[in-house]
Amino acid sequence: MNLEDLLAGIESEEQRELVKKAYSRALRLEIELDEQGYSTKKCVAYVIPDDDNAISKNLNIDNFDRLSKFLGADIYIVNYRERSIYSRGKEDGGIIATLADHVYLINKSTKEDVNRAYL
Repeated sequence: MNLEDLLAGIESEEQRELVKKAYSRALRLEIELDEQGYSTKKCVAYVIPDDDNAISKNLNIDNFDRLSKFLGADIYIVNYRERSIYSRGKEDGGIIATLADHVYLINKSTKEDVNRAYL
């Protein structure tokens, strides 16, 4: 499936534009946990910069989940201005972290480990 296949299932032109915008900004991030022994697994996620909040506030959850499945990984939306990280998935929407020296991403597979990664 390519991006055009993904967009073909979205009727609203506004939503199509938001999906394209999110897709074009998505940064693939491979996260290895630090040496504190939280986990030995490598987590792959996508981070989408969204300082204008257009994606985080206006992209509907179904299309967000659709894009996440298309990319094959969890997606996190980062607002550098507000220093916040959002997740818009059906299970856990809302702010999940605040940016400090590190970006903290919750590992959804275990719900316990916290991944640390520099951006």
